[in-house]
Amino acid sequence: MKKTGAKSAVDSCSVDERTGTRELISLAFAVEQSLALASPVNISELVGLENAIGRVLAEDLVAPFPLPPFDNSAMDGYWPTSGSRILGQC
Repeated sequence: MKKTGAKSAVDSCSVDERTGTRELISLAFAVEQSLALASPVNISELVGLENAIGRVLAEDLVAPFPLPPFDNSAMDGYWPTSGSRILGQC
């Protein structure tokens, strides 16, 4: 890794044009800020699927039967092998 003055390898890799340093915040502060920005949905309305983009469900939606209708544990996750790494530059 090149010496860039970054605090970690992640800090020295960037895909945007932001400048300056970014301070880490505590989990408690992040949760506090997230809850301050969140607000409950107090009303609901019935809309067609074509008008539902960007909306949230007013209640849970449960499938009437399991999908897929069989155990599919072969597709529950994956783990990359060392040969599948993508190497790049920082």
